[in-house]
Amino acid sequence: MKTSKHLRKKLGKAKIHEAKLWLELRKAHENGEVHKLRGLIHRYFLSFYVRLNAVHQTNLGAKRHRKVSTKKYEGIAEGLNPVTGTDEEVLVHAKEKADNPNDFRVICDFGVENRALQFMALSILKATNDVDQRQFSANGGAGAACTKVKELFKAGYSYHAEIDIIDNYGAFNAERIPDLLNIKKEITKNTLLTKHMALRAGIMEDVVDLEWYDVECDPISAEILSKARQGLPQGSGASSFVSDLLLSPLLQHLPEGSEIVAYADNFMVMSRSKPDATSTIEALRHALLEHPAGPLRSTCSDLYGPGERFRFLGYDFKPKLGMYRLYPMEESRGKFESIFSTLLNRISVPGLTARQRKKRHQDLHRYVCSWTSSYSLWSGASELRNQKLTLARKRMDAHKKPKHFLQSKKSKTGPTKGVKIIEANSSDHTKSRNTDTPPWE
Repeated sequence: MKTSKHLRKKLGKAKIHEAKLWLELRKAHENGEVHKLRGLIHRYFLSFYVRLNAVHQTNLGAKRHRKVSTKKYEGIAEGLNPVTGTDEEVLVHAKEKADNPNDFRVICDFGVENRALQFMALSILKATNDVDQRQFSANGGAGAACTKVKELFKAGYSYHAEIDIIDNYGAFNAERIPDLLNIKKEITKNTLLTKHMALRAGIMEDVVDLEWYDVECDPISAEILSKARQGLPQGSGASSFVSDLLLSPLLQHLPEGSEIVAYADNFMVMSRSKPDATSTIEALRHALLEHPAGPLRSTCSDLYGPGERFRFLGYDFKPKLGMYRLYPMEESRGKFESIFSTLLNRISVPGLTARQRKKRHQDLHRYVCSWTSSYSLWSGASELRNQKLTLARKRMDAHKKPKHFLQSKKSKTGPTKGVKIIEANSSDHTKSRNTDTPPWE
């Protein structure tokens, strides 16, 4: 998407201005300057450059059908108001849960205006709040959480169980969330929650190139639209951090003697003894039920002891020689192999142009690298990536035309007939003639 020189300068200034203002907010929060912090928050939301930067950043990461022209940036930025929100349409999609075909997950597909408002609200929340260091969705990701689990095993925390919140985002009471965040209630209601947004029914179709597209269809049931207005919206860039903020206070009041490794709605309780693990599990589940934005119901796995195999965050923890080694779960590995075969066969579809075949090869390359990167703690990830990428390269090479074929094709093309050649005669007058042979012969 082309950007004018004038707009590029503005976007550069906007990025610098937003970063400086955010650092001022963070510094005021760390120093406990409450009055200054309020003024900076007000200034942040009113700044045109902040809004312009938010529009640009969200448009860069938007899906293809949600992107807007760069010519509209300034107009959108001028009209953004986090207090009143926006009338931009939000598409609501339903997706079956893999583990339960009778249940579905509601996903909201936001446009650039809503995402820009969420971007600004999220920046304020990150600058003015601190989540618990044991919440790894905001402190390093799933890989850091699994690494921490391994470290705790080495330290002797061998009794463990996993607690999972049922329907994490939807379980929160949307009416109570605005009272628990340190920004204006109107901003929370119109930016972070979907109750007052313009929702429209749609569906999601899982296509071969792994992208989600909106498909025109008959409206889905009112039950799904009603569910979309409950709790935190799935599909919002701010919901994950807001969920961590709401859950963070629970970790401060648990019994001593156990360690918690949290990632989103998953809590791994680890203890040196079975009684300590049991008491911490009961305390945490009770705290979830008594949550001010709850009740949050949860499930709990079996309590595992030393040397027992278990699963956590997509990894299969297998004991070996007194240590745990991490492997991808069998279901995930099987799904990977299935999608890889599909994408590999798409490269060999007859009738494709070289450009189309190259695009499909790039999609396959991107998928393989993404999947293996998500299992970077598995020792066989790099070997599998190299193996699959080699297969993809060989498949591409099989469709390339050999060099001798291209050379022979060029040699068959002789001089063009009817070439007009200008030559000089003895009296220095020029005349033209048509010939089938070059003048140098």
